[in-house]
Amino acid sequence: MARYEIIIELQTPLLAGEPRQGNSYSSFSYLPGSVLRGAVAEQLMAAWTPEERQVSHPEACLNPQTCAFCQVLGLDDADAPRFSDCYPIWLESDELYLFPLTAKTCKRHGGFKEPDAIEARHGIQDTLIRLVAARDAQQAHPARSYIYTANCAECGEALTGPGVNHYGRSAQTFYLANPQNRRFSRTAINRQRHTAQHGQLFTLGVMGEQTRLSVPDYESVTTRLKGTIESGNAPEQLLEQTVKQIGWLGSGTSRGLGQVSHVTLRKIEAPIGQKPLSAYGELLANDRYAEILSDTAVPALVQRIAAFNQEVANERTFYKALGMDQVLSGSWYFTVDLQADAYVRQSGLPTLHLTPEMLQLPHAISDFVAAEAVERGGWSTAWGLPLPRQLGIARGSTFLFRVENNSSDIANQLLNRLDQLEQEGIGADRGRGAGRLLICAPFHTEVNPK
Repeated sequence: MARYEIIIELQTPLLAGEPRQGNSYSSFSYLPGSVLRGAVAEQLMAAWTPEERQVSHPEACLNPQTCAFCQVLGLDDADAPRFSDCYPIWLESDELYLFPLTAKTCKRHGGFKEPDAIEARHGIQDTLIRLVAARDAQQAHPARSYIYTANCAECGEALTGPGVNHYGRSAQTFYLANPQNRRFSRTAINRQRHTAQHGQLFTLGVMGEQTRLSVPDYESVTTRLKGTIESGNAPEQLLEQTVKQIGWLGSGTSRGLGQVSHVTLRKIEAPIGQKPLSAYGELLANDRYAEILSDTAVPALVQRIAAFNQEVANERTFYKALGMDQVLSGSWYFTVDLQADAYVRQSGLPTLHLTPEMLQLPHAISDFVAAEAVERGGWSTAWGLPLPRQLGIARGSTFLFRVENNSSDIANQLLNRLDQLEQEGIGADRGRGAGRLLICAPFHTEVNPK
């Protein structure tokens, strides 16, 4: 299976997505993986003959061995390509992450700190570790009146969410990238009278072709959307050619919306020279995080877990100095952070909670949950039918787990399973970008405002 990084540069505004509200259409501030998958499907269907368009693919395809659509998108869910959501980015080389729901900023002066900014910004921080530590302190020492208050350290205002669900990082600089959303009004024309049709006024909210940055010297740039594609068992060359031919995205293409000026596809090579995960189980179980972080051959998964637990150890030291030894008492911790909406079921019913049993994480204990619900539906152009409504867990949701046992064998077993979860994702509709997750998102270590 090959993995690609895709950069899509917009030429015209993009209309992709949110459910229609009356005569008003709104677009997400990102490109859903389902829309990218639909654009690939359109390119593959363009070569169909009239006879091929009359049958269902791949079930009734006349020649599935040579049909490009069946070779790429007609595979089983486990073998089909996976298209991630694409988010606005500044430079193609920048790192792109989603904010966890525990990320907070000052309600009055929000945003990343920037010395040259005209308006004051008090930074964005993650509150997960300190929230859990304060909870443990209150449970273990109820007589003490220590209460963690989520207030801005500079002005005392309440903390709130950052207002966006993703951020970029370039040369150690954090920034926000927000497309300049635009709103159009359109009216339907009566074919007989050639005048405006009564009651047919439409409002289109679209993602603009320009993006605002929180960087003072580069406040507006062309909208570039960054994501990933995993080929699965589809022919890699055919998939590459199809993706590079994408010229239009989303809805309203007959009105000139969604035109793409350039698509960049880069194959992500597997890291070379990394040590196996089993080399770090003993170090992780025995709190040797500094040794892990100083290793140049450490896998990214282990590095993130070690960095997270290093911050946990720092917070634990603070409470031990206050005589509270039962705060963050687990051997080590890790988080499961959703990078896309996830649609999972427990006993046949939708659930908003991920348990160790569901994730097959032996010896892990669920310790803290920060999750929100999301509902998805819509219309399938291919089916000509409405999509079924689904209840899921929103992107950015965070699930904290702790491990009580300091066995190296258990640590190695968990590392292998966590790596598998990152590769495969969870829940339904993974081919359309749902269910992607990251273990120990890097922003959890930013306990102080950045």
